[in-house]
Amino acid sequence: MCGRVSMLAAPELLLQLFGVPAVPDLGGPQFNTAPSDPLLTITNRGEGRQAEAMRWGLVPPWAKDVKIGYRMINARSETVATKNSFRSPFAKRRCLIVVDGFYEWQREGKSKLPWRIVMDGDTPEERGRPYALAGLWERWKQPDESWLITATILTTEANALLERIHDRMPVILPEPTWDTWLDPDNHDTDSMQDLLVPYEADALAMFRVSTHVNNARHKDALCAAPLAGEGSELVRGREL
Repeated sequence: MCGRVSMLAAPELLLQLFGVPAVPDLGGPQFNTAPSDPLLTITNRGEGRQAEAMRWGLVPPWAKDVKIGYRMINARSETVATKNSFRSPFAKRRCLIVVDGFYEWQREGKSKLPWRIVMDGDTPEERGRPYALAGLWERWKQPDESWLITATILTTEANALLERIHDRMPVILPEPTWDTWLDPDNHDTDSMQDLLVPYEADALAMFRVSTHVNNARHKDALCAAPLAGEGSELVRGREL
């Protein structure tokens, strides 16, 4: 499961990395994005890449209430092609979800210890660079007749780094696959399924953060900061 992400990168960097003409204003750095919060997404609806904000938690067109989205923040890659809620968006409405980290919790007795997972690098700047998760999007007509655009994150089994703390991880898409994933004319779900694999552990790193992040109402920098003191070491996939 992936239930929290962060996105702290400057808009100028996002324009360069993702080749979009503009980036929506999310109100500043997103240190602790939780379900129902806006996610930064990249789509291609036939006119090239566009960045837009979407509510986290997919709401299918047939849903009677937006609250169903809280149960659909993730889609399992193993069943995404067959589940009624995800089958159509998997074939027609795929997106990238832009993050620079995601959080996962390690159970230790009765405690849940939060970790932040980032791209590895030799400097904090390199470890803070954005990357793309595989996502799906959907539209839902609200009672006032306006459209609500929502998204979900695809998950897969954990790689050698993440399995130390959890058995699942979000699908991270390498840059060479982005155009294929976003192609609105590509409805070949078999080929899309081949992309839904664990990301190479050697490219990722993780570190403990404060339990401050456990509260979804906390949106400040402490959520994403490395924990100080014992247990705060950077764990790198390349060193396993």
